[in-house]
Amino acid sequence: MAENKDEGPTCSVPKKRKPNWTTDECLYLSKLVDENKSVLRSKFGAGVTTVKKRETWGKITDAINATSSTKRSVEEVEKKWHNIQMRGKAEIADARRSAKKTGGGPAGKPLTPLAEAVESVIGTDNISISGIPGAVDTTFLMLDNEHNTANIATRTVEQRPSAVVQDLQILSTNESGDGQINLVTLPARKCNTCSCSIDSCMGDLQKRKLELEIENFTLRNTLVKLQIERLQNDSE
Repeated sequence: MAENKDEGPTCSVPKKRKPNWTTDECLYLSKLVDENKSVLRSKFGAGVTTVKKRETWGKITDAINATSSTKRSVEEVEKKWHNIQMRGKAEIADARRSAKKTGGGPAGKPLTPLAEAVESVIGTDNISISGIPGAVDTTFLMLDNEHNTANIATRTVEQRPSAVVQDLQILSTNESGDGQINLVTLPARKCNTCSCSIDSCMGDLQKRKLELEIENFTLRNTLVKLQIERLQNDSE
C-alpha cells in the first residue's frame, strides 16, 4: 500500500522589485517622448492609429532598455511617463500661480529639468496648466484684496422709465471644492408693470445686493478654510 505523504503549503517566491528609475532615465524617456509626440499626442486619424502608437511606445521601450541594465516593459514605460507628466504639470501650475501672486514679477523656485522636459512635450499653452486663455485666477485676488469679497458688478440698462433691468455678478466657489473661484451671472429681475416706479425697483435691487454681499462673505470664509486645508496637506 502506497504511503501518503503530507505536503506542506508551497511558498511562492516574492517577485523581485525592479530598481527605481534614475533621473537620467526619466530625462531620456522625456526626450524620446518629445521626439515622438507627433504620434503619441495626436488624435486618432489618418496615419495615427492604435497600432502606430503601440509601435512607437515599443521603440521607446527598446531605446530605454538599450541604455539601461534594468529591462522595462512597454506598460512600465508608459506608466512612468504618465507619472512624470502628472508631476511636471503640477510643478508648472504651482510656478505659474506663484508668478501671478507676485504680479508677474521675478520668478520663484525654478522648474526642475524634468518639469521643463514635460513643458517641452505638452507645450507652454497647454490648457491643463495654463487654464482658459484670458481668464483670471481670482483665488489669490480675493485673498489679497478684501474688497473683492464683495465684488458685485452691476450693469443697469434702461429700457423704459417704468422698467429697470440689472445683471448681478458674484464670485462663488465651484462644486468640486478645489477652491477655484467662478464668476456667476444671476438673471436680471424685470419690472413689467407700468405702475412700478424706478425707486421701488432700485430698492429691490439694493436688497438683493445686500443679500449677495452676505453670501460673498460666507464664500470667502469657505475659501479661506480650503486654502488652510491645502496648506496643511502640502506640509504633511
